Amino acid sequence: LNAHFSPTRAEEPSFARRLRHALCRRAVGGWDAVVFFDFAGLPQAPRSEDEERVFRQCLPHMGMMYSMFPTMVLHEVTPGTHGYLESGWCFCEFETARLGRQLAEYSLGAAQALGRAPEVLDDRHLDDQNWEAFASTLEAELEHKRFYYPSDADSVRSIVNAFALKRMLLDAIEAGDTARLRSVLGRLQARQLAQTTLDQPVNSALETPLHVAVRKNNGTAVAELLGVG
Repeated sequence: LNAHFSPTRAEEPSFARRLRHALCRRAVGGWDAVVFFDFAGLPQAPRSEDEERVFRQCLPHMGMMYSMFPTMVLHEVTPGTHGYLESGWCFCEFETARLGRQLAEYSLGAAQALGRAPEVLDDRHLDDQNWEAFASTLEAELEHKRFYYPSDADSVRSIVNAFALKRMLLDAIEAGDTARLRSVLGRLQARQLAQTTLDQPVNSALETPLHVAVRKNNGTAVAELLGVG
């Protein structure tokens, strides 16, 4: 599959070794682990009408896995295939994990190989001042990404923007910045993303933004979130 990493027989042992090494470094939920193959998790083309409905309904939520748990990027591709980050969907997954701050543990080496380590290590917050720069950079990146279906670029744009707003929301809650929180909630409402974002888990403890606000004893944020949804 050109759009996703698909190990050849020769590369499979490398994948197994890397996965085993990562799991031995840290027990997650005991010694059990879930290996999630996103491509196989949704109906692929050609799709029936019902399958298309399921696909479109689930697609915006698939990235939660990358934003909630430490993510291992396998950036190697088979000979003659375009690079990992040239793929629009691989780029989407990378950005989602980066915005969720889930790349540093298992994927710093991959980020370095891809020339994106500074972004992974950069913990500066997105805010109203740099949002336009973020959106402009995203547009420029998408112009050069490869999609089997060109219209998928619109889906990726929406998904990455949604996760960027979620990052801004969490940062505002944790910083106790009420003005920034209200600004982000306004952006989410304008995009009709408020309820979905507030309902989604944001970390491996399956906390929603409201849970985070309660844990941080941020009563103002709790009131603002309840007022929206």
